Amino acid sequence: MQLQSGDLVRHKDGGPLMLVRVASDDLAVCVWFDEHCKPCIGTFLAVSMVDMNSARREVAAQA
Repeated sequence: MQLQSGDLVRHKDGGPLMLVRVASDDLAVCVWFDEHCKPCIGTFLAVSMVDMNSARREVAAQA
């Protein structure tokens, strides 16, 4: 899966909805807000992310 800047993603194990700011073949730098509405940033392995935009399109296509 190739992530792009602007994609909405979630970690495969759950967690907050995040916005991809920078992506490479292996890594994604994401931003999100924690439970106290404080902005957070983190780097994740791209393979551990679920592209919520693609998931939503797949569900819509099946309906």
